[in-house]
Amino acid sequence: MRIQFSGRNVRQRAFTAATEMLQEEGWEALSVRAIAKRARIGASSIYHHFPNKESLLLLIAVKGFKSLTSEIEDSGTPEGQLAPFASASRVFLNHVANEPALHDLMFNRHLLSCHEELRQAERDAFNAFSRKVEADPRFPSRQSTAIATTMWALGRGLAATALSSPERELPAELRLKIGEGLAYLIERHDS
Repeated sequence: MRIQFSGRNVRQRAFTAATEMLQEEGWEALSVRAIAKRARIGASSIYHHFPNKESLLLLIAVKGFKSLTSEIEDSGTPEGQLAPFASASRVFLNHVANEPALHDLMFNRHLLSCHEELRQAERDAFNAFSRKVEADPRFPSRQSTAIATTMWALGRGLAATALSSPERELPAELRLKIGEGLAYLIERHDS
């Protein structure tokens, strides 16, 4: 007896399977057939909801940016805790460190160049980050965009560095060194 899934369930199962596989193998290794097998649904069911693999990858990337935007906006700065820039930077860099394959997809050159929806999702995330930088009293307002842009580029570079290693993540020693350097730069208070 074959199990029937509702359309919404098929779409969610395909999305979940693709997201899990993305973290395990990277987006290059994904195929509709492999996603269908992992989700235990027919490949034709996936094509009913997504015209091609790229549209599924696009959805994952856009949702990745929306999640990042939300996390940055929600990053708190309780009294006596991290400054807004430090708080948002930690959110962004932890997101990159914890999900490098997702960031590789989110910042994929082909997807970004072909899909305005993805470019807008990145702009929204960057703007949320930039607002946190602007809210940090340690920086002159004329420097906030440059600081936000530099940290954004650094995050993109960290994801690329992580994915270039055989384990597809930053080696522990390198992660520790980068963490120490970033903590000094982000949290330092000049007198």
